[in-house]
Amino acid sequence: MEFITLCFSLPVLPFTVLLIVVFLYWTLVIVGALAPDSLHIDVDGDLHADIHADVHADAGHMDVGGSALMGALKFVNVGEVPLMVVASFFIFTLWACTLISNHYLGATLGAFVSIIMLVPNVIVSALVAKVVTTPFKFMFKHINAGIAAPAKIVGNTCIVKTPEVDDTSGQAEMKTDSSPLLLNVRTKPGETLAKGDEALVVAHDPQRDIYTVVKFDLEM
Repeated sequence: MEFITLCFSLPVLPFTVLLIVVFLYWTLVIVGALAPDSLHIDVDGDLHADIHADVHADAGHMDVGGSALMGALKFVNVGEVPLMVVASFFIFTLWACTLISNHYLGATLGAFVSIIMLVPNVIVSALVAKVVTTPFKFMFKHINAGIAAPAKIVGNTCIVKTPEVDDTSGQAEMKTDSSPLLLNVRTKPGETLAKGDEALVVAHDPQRDIYTVVKFDLEM
């Protein structure tokens, strides 16, 4: 009973709720009611688009916050490992660290110390998530090796995921039999595609690993 009370007391409560959400998500995945990629968030693509927009709006300004967040996400292997896998390990570790620190320090030093401990708890959780998910990088790379071959991508269609794609930036998602592939794409000079547009992959630049796309037209 004391354990339940501790789980639903501050500052542990928010992480207990997140842990319950993670548990429900994986339960639905296991029973087949939810696809593993249904909560996929195109964080990397959206952040790239935001930074790109900021640079165009103000050439002297750089979205430092966006760059820092992208760096943090890449540090914990987001992009090479599905976001929900990384988030699950991170949330569980953060919940456990907060629970333990609140139990041993909060009771003697007060709630303020428990809140201060959130900073080292987040750092420890990020390190644990990175270490635990690193083996998954090689697994997912092996799974997608054949699917992601450029020869199998060129000639297929994809959906633009960033606010826009032009000849300088953009990303698009291509559906496969397993997980969707997120591609770095560019249009031909002077052409622009909007988020949600269907595009045809027409070429691949192996040096930059970038695909050239054109707007998909059923009559073409």
